[in-house]
Amino acid sequence: MIIAVDTRLFSKDTIQPEQCFLLEVITSLARNHPEDQFIFLFDRPGNIGLHLPGNVIPVVKGPKINHLFMAKYWYDLRVPSILKKYKADIFLVLNGICSMTTAIPQCLVVHDLSFLDIRSHQNKAGSFFRRRFFPHSLEKAAQIITFSSLIRERIERLDKSTIGKTSVIYGSPPVHIEPLDEENKLVVRARYTGGKNYFLYAGPLDGQIHLIHILKAFSIFKKRQKSDWKLVLAGWHDGKGKSIAGQLHTYKHRTEVVLLEAGKSMLADLEGAAYAMIYPFGASGNGLQVLSAMKRGIPVIAAVVGGAGEVAGDAAIYIDPGDHSDIAEQMMRLYKDESLRNRLIEEGHSIANRYSLEEAGLLFWQSILRAIH
Repeated sequence: MIIAVDTRLFSKDTIQPEQCFLLEVITSLARNHPEDQFIFLFDRPGNIGLHLPGNVIPVVKGPKINHLFMAKYWYDLRVPSILKKYKADIFLVLNGICSMTTAIPQCLVVHDLSFLDIRSHQNKAGSFFRRRFFPHSLEKAAQIITFSSLIRERIERLDKSTIGKTSVIYGSPPVHIEPLDEENKLVVRARYTGGKNYFLYAGPLDGQIHLIHILKAFSIFKKRQKSDWKLVLAGWHDGKGKSIAGQLHTYKHRTEVVLLEAGKSMLADLEGAAYAMIYPFGASGNGLQVLSAMKRGIPVIAAVVGGAGEVAGDAAIYIDPGDHSDIAEQMMRLYKDESLRNRLIEEGHSIANRYSLEEAGLLFWQSILRAIH
C-alpha cells in the first residue's frame, strides 16, 4: 500500500502538541508497516530535518504556503499530481484541508475547531477561509479522525453525512518524558523565575482571549495570597492575532509575569518544573498538553468543557475559562491544599500512562483501512 501524508507542518523543531503527536504516530506507523510505502509531502525543503524510517519518501513541492489561500492552491493543484505520480492509494490529511480535485480516498484529521468561533481569533481572513472550505473537506473525506468526542459531535452537527465515518482517537503523551527530579526543578526555576514557584500557561501567544482571563485571575491570586509566585506564559506565535505582549505594558503585576517564546526543550523544562499548568482551551482543546503535564507529574487546572475532561477525568481541577474569578479560585485552592495537589499528581500520572502511542497508531491504521475499503 502507498500512503501519502500531508506533512508540510512537520519539522525537527515542531512544538505544537498536535503536530508533535501526529509526527510521532505517523512515523511509528511507517516503522510498524515496513511492507508499505509512505510519501511525506512538504511545501519547502527547510522542513526536512527529521529522522525518517527507510520506507518513507520525502517529497518537496512548492510553492511555500505562507497564507491559507495559497494552501488551497497547493492542495487542489499541486498535491493531485504528486498522488498520481506515486500511485498513492490514500491521502492522509493532517491539517484540516482536503484536496478537492483528486479521486483518491482521503482520511482527514481534525484536531481544532476554534476557527468556527470568530471570538477566538483576531485573524479574520484565516478564520473566514477555514469556515468557507471546511464543510467541503468534511464531505470529501472518506474517514475523519478527531481527538475528542466534543469535536466529533460538533462535526456531526455541521454535517450529518459524517456520522459513521468520524472516529475519536485520544492522543498520547510524548514517549520519553518523565517527571523532573527536585534538583532539576530548582535549576529550571532559578533560570526562568528567579527560583520562584509558578503557574504555567503553554500555548499560542497570539489572539487568545483566554490569556486575558488568566492575567486577571493572577491579579486576584496575587492580591489575596500576597505570595511571590509568578505566572509563566510560554509558547509560540501562530499569527492568529495580536501578541499578548502588548497587553502587559499596563498590567499591574507585569514584573511577576514571565513571557517566553519557547522552543521544544525550554517548554519541556518549564512544564516539568511548574507548580501547576493552566489549560484554558475548551471546545477547541484536545487534551494532549494535559496528558503531557500529567505524565510529568504536574497537576492541571483545565477548562470544564472539551478534550481535557475526556482524558483527565477526576485527575484535574476544572474551570470556566471565560470566568477569571473561577480561575483565580482554583489557583488559590491548589495553592493552599497540598494534599489535593499530591492526589492530582498521583492520579494524573497513572491516567497519562494509560494512553500509548501503540494504541493510537493501531486506531489510526484502522481508520486508514476503512477509508480505502
